[in-house]
Amino acid sequence: MNNSIPTMPELAAEAEFQLLAAADQLNWLTALASAIQLDHTHGRGNAAKYLAELASFLSDTGFSGVESAIEEFKRLHQSDLQNASRQDPEANVEGGQ
Repeated sequence: MNNSIPTMPELAAEAEFQLLAAADQLNWLTALASAIQLDHTHGRGNAAKYLAELASFLSDTGFSGVESAIEEFKRLHQSDLQNASRQDPEANVEGGQ
């Protein structure tokens, strides 16, 4: 990402995208959990190990990018707080010092 501070519409669009990606990830992990349960119930657990490994892989790789988006939003927020305190050092900025 570049160093310029995004506009509110850009932030809203990014937040919407990340929330949709997170919802997809939760849906996929829920489907995998259901498949694991069904495999134990009806298939003697033959595929459960592989389904659990797939769920773990998808979770570990951070395929939704939510964690990086959270860090980016946090960085932008801190940058905004610093800019606000530089403009008005007397202002009591929430989350500042």
